[in-house]
Amino acid sequence: MNRRTYLEITAAALAWTVHTGFAQGSNPPRIGWLWPGKSKPAPNEVKGFQQGLRDLGYVEGQNILVDYRFGEGSVDRLDEFAAEFVRSRVDVVVLISGAALIAMRNTGTKIPIVALTGDLVGDHFVESLARPGGTITGISFMQGSTGANLIAKRFQILKETLPALTQVGFLFNPETGHNNLVEVERAAPMLGLVLHSSPVLHFEETKQAIVRLKREGVEVIDVDAAPPLIAYQRETVELALEVQLPTSSEQPEFAEDGGLLSYGPSIFTAAQRQAQFVDRILKGAKPAGLPVEQPAKFELDINLKTAKALRITIPESLLIQADKVIE
Repeated sequence: MNRRTYLEITAAALAWTVHTGFAQGSNPPRIGWLWPGKSKPAPNEVKGFQQGLRDLGYVEGQNILVDYRFGEGSVDRLDEFAAEFVRSRVDVVVLISGAALIAMRNTGTKIPIVALTGDLVGDHFVESLARPGGTITGISFMQGSTGANLIAKRFQILKETLPALTQVGFLFNPETGHNNLVEVERAAPMLGLVLHSSPVLHFEETKQAIVRLKREGVEVIDVDAAPPLIAYQRETVELALEVQLPTSSEQPEFAEDGGLLSYGPSIFTAAQRQAQFVDRILKGAKPAGLPVEQPAKFELDINLKTAKALRITIPESLLIQADKVIE
């Protein structure tokens, strides 16, 4: 090997070491990834995180290891998975949903946590957005006025779509969706809407809840983006369509699964950002000093196929505003 080739190889190795934050010959960092949702088809929660890792130069199985754990639509095994991460001493835990965060926090672990969930401050997971103050940081979707404005805007879009709308239903998880319920209860009367809320702790309760809402005169159902409903979006939409009820939610992927419309932040983009947090922590940053982020952009997606099936005419003004129109 000549001297020039040797220097090139050495420089490349040094760059790799600096970029990934650990030295050659050491074990690559191990990440625990936790979500109550389903593993198939591959969800955007996973796709976004993996893209974020690739953007930063990480290659799974080579310079970083990720242990993925899915609840498959249930929160029943989250405690078990959380305990597993503690036993295996992962370097960072990446998780999605308040239920997953509660399970991880209940272990009493000091492992850094990068969360993607609703209201990190309001649910008392962190001290403040600017200075989380503990072992948890990440992205907060429904923080304070952001969450309230998001729900109010979605209801406003529903009113524009269905001008005669007066009765709206809300499906939510009673264990994790209290704050969202409060905001929905606040937003509905401001737009002249009567709210009918229905808790769903297990997906098997969904059909009964939808039938009950239909019987109560509900004209559209808003679905909280939380387990178990977030893992069964397509099935929830189909159950609502059986009784000719349109549905909406905050997660953009909801419209792709057949919902009439969705308005909210992109899960894919947020999961990408989680990878940025992981990278900074692996390089020495402490979660206590990493400010919690909030989504800066919200997407309006409309499913015209669903609208036609329900004989709903989407106003041209909304179609022009839409980020995605599904036909």
